[in-house]
Amino acid sequence: AKLCLLHIPLAKGKKAKASFVQTYKAPEHFCNIMLTSSQYRKKHMKALVKVPAALAGSIKVTPYKFTENITLSSETHPNGSVTYTVEATDLEPWRYESRAPEASTDSPKIIITGQFADAPDLYRHFLRYLDTADVDSREITDIAGMLRAKASSDEALIDSTAAWVRQNIRYLAVEHGEYAFRPASAAEVIRSRAGDCKGSANLIKALLRKNGLDGRLAWVGTKGDIAFDWDEVPALCSGNHVIAACLHRDSIIYLDGTTTWASPGYIPPSIRGRRVMIEDGDNCIITNVSETGREADTERISADFRISDNDLAGEIKVRLGGVAKMSLLSSMAGHEPRHRMNIAGRYISYPKKNTETDDIRIDADLSRDEVVITAAVRETNGAQKIGDRIYIDLKPIRDSFLTVADTTDRTHDYVLPFGYTAEYDFTVKLPDGYRPASLPEPVGIDNEWHEASLEYTETEGTLRCRVCISAKELRVPLHMLPGRNEAVRKLLRAADTKLVLTPA
Repeated sequence: AKLCLLHIPLAKGKKAKASFVQTYKAPEHFCNIMLTSSQYRKKHMKALVKVPAALAGSIKVTPYKFTENITLSSETHPNGSVTYTVEATDLEPWRYESRAPEASTDSPKIIITGQFADAPDLYRHFLRYLDTADVDSREITDIAGMLRAKASSDEALIDSTAAWVRQNIRYLAVEHGEYAFRPASAAEVIRSRAGDCKGSANLIKALLRKNGLDGRLAWVGTKGDIAFDWDEVPALCSGNHVIAACLHRDSIIYLDGTTTWASPGYIPPSIRGRRVMIEDGDNCIITNVSETGREADTERISADFRISDNDLAGEIKVRLGGVAKMSLLSSMAGHEPRHRMNIAGRYISYPKKNTETDDIRIDADLSRDEVVITAAVRETNGAQKIGDRIYIDLKPIRDSFLTVADTTDRTHDYVLPFGYTAEYDFTVKLPDGYRPASLPEPVGIDNEWHEASLEYTETEGTLRCRVCISAKELRVPLHMLPGRNEAVRKLLRAADTKLVLTPA
């Protein structure tokens, strides 16, 4: 982080002036200028981009998400140089709002291109940062040999290589190297047992190549953080992440070294479908990362309850896949067993506050797609008896993403970070002589953003609620948010309804 302190005498009615000068020693880094700030409203703003005559034919300045109060003009001078002028009035700050798009993708800015002719030209710039020498580290050779000896096939070796790096190399986002673009060598990553995305990817590549596999580096811009594709805007601002890729038979296998708790073959949402630039000698391969993986982002919870005094008591099973699995295991990493149990207990209890858990068991085998948590649970006051009636507060929807967005003074669209599927299956054994006075009608929603259903049934003395929720389109335009909210409310109302048991 950098902090700039200005010593400016301020007096009422008087103007003060401050100048900021930033020098780019590598002009290719000067590729986008954010016009808004996070704190201040700009009553009047003026920005000049002066392009010398020698570059005037190649450098382009392009507006991005300009509003009606922002203008861009240019003036060509007699000596051939060009000055681009951006002026804005009453430019509102970029306010933080829950689940809003990032400023990096939605805030007004100007884009400077022309430092590179096209995406392959940009790739050749990246190529100069790569260490092309063979990796002859004894430790890398030993690790590669150990991984080969344990693998039953090349496919298993590719997965286990990425898994070894994720589990043994601590992610450290301190971007060393020339202008933060030169990856640390594989030997250095092994020595320090730490690295950023570039270092981890470089180590995966080195280990794969030691075992005769075609490991390569690949550059990508993560979803939600980067607004452009490489071939759309061939500039450094079109990427922010490096992964490894293995060209194997007729497939490209993508391996992100930073997804510590990922299952074999899992592709995180941040890079799914994104445009990727893959190392290919003096050339490059530009393609799209596979969309595979969304079906693995799951939360499945089942519970069998009985009524005990005024409580719901029973057994619960939580199965988490993909992002949910990685998020939970990440939150537990580095903690003592007692604290890991507390974290699991809080997850099980959501959204109820008065829940006790016991005998928590966590099965976190990384070779499987899901982490499984089982526990004994008691939900206090989940089945209150008043007179001869019993009121059951089941709350079968435990989805923390399915919430009603606050639209008060909201200025931005609403965005979910990833698509997912949530399934809940709860049963309650009814006391002898009791049955539901009535059951809510089945509820379903099917719109651009969610497909969901909730249904209560009662069979042979057992009350059952089944819920399925699938997130579809992740971005809700601001003007459509009230409609999305109403559909969510409809489902949540049905889930929050207290069920009444009466004597048969």
